Amino acid sequence: MDEAVSGSIIERDFAVRSRLGERFARLDSHSPRLRSFRQVDAHKVALEHPFLTLGLERYERVATSFGIEARHPFTDVRLAEFCLGLPWHLKTQHGWTKLILRRAVEPDLPREVVWRKDKDSLMWDVNRCILKARADYFYQTICDEQVNLQPYVDMQKLMKFWDEYLILNDETHAELIWSGVALAMWLRRQREMKVCA
Repeated sequence: MDEAVSGSIIERDFAVRSRLGERFARLDSHSPRLRSFRQVDAHKVALEHPFLTLGLERYERVATSFGIEARHPFTDVRLAEFCLGLPWHLKTQHGWTKLILRRAVEPDLPREVVWRKDKDSLMWDVNRCILKARADYFYQTICDEQVNLQPYVDMQKLMKFWDEYLILNDETHAELIWSGVALAMWLRRQREMKVCA
């Protein structure tokens, strides 16, 4: 647990009270060890990983807030069973992942889209830009929520990272700052919801 806490802004007593070490170990148990898993077993584990459930729930929540019913065609049980039954060389070959999907859409999409190698998540880039554009607002949010954050966050460490970010323009700990901001805003929202209830 020391490693998990030392590289984070998590308040140490909170980590102990919430048995964070055990929770991380349980989460880590869902990740396959490549030497002990056959590829098909690794695929099964990935389908049952808690992150998949978390992602789907998050997409559902966002879609619902805009009056949209989210659809997840790749989570259809029939498709998942079909994919699990495929020989591995139809899924991955010569370093290309999602091979059967790439071949299936090849007639309908441009070659540079089907065979691109550089696709990546933009999530952190977007968050980093938002943090930079509204740094003063987010800093004030952290200051306003300091009392509510203290049971969960090492405030001394978080404020040190903010100083490095604002004064030295050092983005080394920007992701940790963003985590603190997200928690502060979530805690504020929970209080507002209780007041309205």
